Amino acid sequence: MASTIIRPVSDLRDYNKVLKECVNGEPVLLTKNGRGAFVVMSVEEYDKMLKLCAIGAMRKIMQED
Repeated sequence: MASTIIRPVSDLRDYNKVLKECVNGEPVLLTKNGRGAFVVMSVEEYDKMLKLCAIGAMRKIMQED
């Protein structure tokens, strides 16, 4: 896993550049006033994240029983 890509939200003026960085599988953290504000990621990475969250939630429920 590569290091986190951090860009100011103003970089969205050239959104194609930001989107190209997302295609590499890494989310892009957008900052506003020097603080994290948004995350842009590919749909594939988003789906993976949702599946991992669902698996974690299922494991937690099973451990409680």
